[in-house]
Amino acid sequence: MERRSNWSRVVVSGVVQPFPPLTIVRQDPEGRVLGIAGIVSEAFNVVQSRLGFQSDLSRPRDGIWSRFLPNGTVLGMVSITTLPIILNM
Repeated sequence: MERRSNWSRVVVSGVVQPFPPLTIVRQDPEGRVLGIAGIVSEAFNVVQSRLGFQSDLSRPRDGIWSRFLPNGTVLGMVSITTLPIILNM
């Protein structure tokens, strides 16, 4: 596999949850993520700056980290981040 050298057209989609002081999420009144702050965002910003990619961050609609229901359904951030991995296997 060839290593990518140009990340300028890549948009990395991610899901973020507030976890002060490590991650602070700034949102508009409609709930869209405007930006993040904190030590985690500083590390993310260094990687983003060095590689040059764009990012599109969102929050889970239900606002929770995760919840597993008796029927096997997963809710929250975990469901958003693991579903694409499961579907692409």
